[in-house]
Amino acid sequence: LALAIRNQGYYDFSWNYILIQADTANARRVSPSGGGWFNGPLEQGEPRANVYVEVLPHSDTVAQHPRYRVCNVYITPNEVILKAHQRRRIQMDSFFVVERTLKDRHRRVLLQPHEAEEPDDQVLRSWTNAQGKLLRLVKRSKPRIKKMTFSDKSALQPDDHLVHIILRKTVKNRDGSPVTDRQRRQKYYIRDRIISDAVTIKAGDYYSYEGTRSTIRRIDKLNVFRLPRVECLPNPDRPHDCLDCIVRMQPSKKQEVGADIDINNNQTTVSSLGISTNLNYQNKNIFKGAEIFEVTAFGGIDFKLGGADSTDSGFFEQAVNLLDINLETSLYFPRYLGLGFLERVLKMDRARTRISVGYRYLQQSTDFRISSFYTQMGYEWSRGPQHAFTWNPFVLNLTSQPILDPDFARLLADNNRTLFESLSASFLIPSTDFTYTYTGKQAPYGGAWSFRSAFEMAGNLFYLLDQVVDPNERMRFGGVDYSQYVRTDFDVRYTYNLNKRNSIASRLMVGIIIPYGNSLDTDVPFVKRFTLGGPSSMRAWNLRFLGPGDQPSVAGAEFQVGDIRTEFNTEYRFKINSWIGAAIFADIGNVWLLNGDQPSQEI
Repeated sequence: LALAIRNQGYYDFSWNYILIQADTANARRVSPSGGGWFNGPLEQGEPRANVYVEVLPHSDTVAQHPRYRVCNVYITPNEVILKAHQRRRIQMDSFFVVERTLKDRHRRVLLQPHEAEEPDDQVLRSWTNAQGKLLRLVKRSKPRIKKMTFSDKSALQPDDHLVHIILRKTVKNRDGSPVTDRQRRQKYYIRDRIISDAVTIKAGDYYSYEGTRSTIRRIDKLNVFRLPRVECLPNPDRPHDCLDCIVRMQPSKKQEVGADIDINNNQTTVSSLGISTNLNYQNKNIFKGAEIFEVTAFGGIDFKLGGADSTDSGFFEQAVNLLDINLETSLYFPRYLGLGFLERVLKMDRARTRISVGYRYLQQSTDFRISSFYTQMGYEWSRGPQHAFTWNPFVLNLTSQPILDPDFARLLADNNRTLFESLSASFLIPSTDFTYTYTGKQAPYGGAWSFRSAFEMAGNLFYLLDQVVDPNERMRFGGVDYSQYVRTDFDVRYTYNLNKRNSIASRLMVGIIIPYGNSLDTDVPFVKRFTLGGPSSMRAWNLRFLGPGDQPSVAGAEFQVGDIRTEFNTEYRFKINSWIGAAIFADIGNVWLLNGDQPSQEI
């Protein structure tokens, strides 16, 4: 309640001004309820109480709490931490961000009988419809407003609305002469427009606590500043109804490099030692607009520990079970790049655009080798701290022709025809996917839910193009068929904190992939099918060793995938000390094929 009041402009309001009283003596009595389905004894009704909420006066002499507007918003994007005696030496350049009306645009609006005209509306036509209602077509002004930045306050026009004042440390040349605008833009870390768009507090608006929190979240999501915070102080000229808000932040490092290494030992179906590493490089603000250029490299290798097979020849065949390499380059823009009406329809908040190009290489001992190239363009946005969305309208994946060992290919063809068809062909996968994630608030004690759903549809745009070009012949690109399928995946999690050291976590995952159209006879691509096993899924099995449910396991062909997945796991987590934890877990699940009974063929 106190926060709701503060969001209406009451800056210094707190819960100390709220008095809550409960009256149980004068509350309405509830008659006893019946015995339920089994006609048991009467149960006493729920006790009721009258609750009275009173807002106490601001002081003994002032009954009304002051409501504050924001007079000025000062932004310091390159805050410098100095000692007290150095503060006077700092000179700041002021940049004034304003909203200016460039020109009026007009649009035609059809007014219903209950809708009133605006003062500047120009009536173009009025008539009575068949139901006897008066309709009016008016020409309405729709001003075009643009945000602009000036370094000289004299450049402001009388109709400009001052939004923010950006304070930067004064930059001078070595000889003491002032720098030009071009030199200033080269030295400044990020453009003023990007910073201003991230700050939701505007001069002239009523104070809002949620506005300050939203500003901190937006600045933090830019990922080019650190330690963002907002300080609001009463304006010295109007201390009782006007605030000056200072948004402080410090530039983060221009370039960052990170690395993760994971080592695990498996003693389940086969004895192996796995080593993986994840390297990450970021170049922040590459185009002076908070853009982030990112390069990630993942490499994993699984060594045999149980001895070499007599049929293996060479070091790699004798020593390695699996080799996985993934390289990806991404470019993030801190804004939406696309058609404006889609941003309004999807209600994107804090949207950013991502463009990625990647390559993946996978080799399983001597059984097979497969490479794939992919590129995608998509958007990420959120609605509040609990709802996150990802939409990739353009995803293109090209899987090259795999190289299969003849014995392994013959074994798959005889015992798992579906996997053989999926693994032995090259695929072109043009798709669109959408992901929604809900994250519940986690209290120190008690439970919290989280939910993730993903939906992917492939091949529709290429199918329309195929029908336009030649509906009687299937379109192929370089001799490769394009895939058509629908894939959906759901992940529900529940975490319950018993205390600070103990918790219970459960997870349910359900997914299905359905081929149609062009993929009915070419099957679903191997890279899009479900797999189980490994360090985070059905942990008693190696990766891709489990399943399908209706497919018998054959020695030498333990590489399994499926079209339907169901998995549930629960674990009891506990801390041994402040930095070591452990868990007791149980996993249940499997994968199945939609069309598992297929005849074998000789190759």
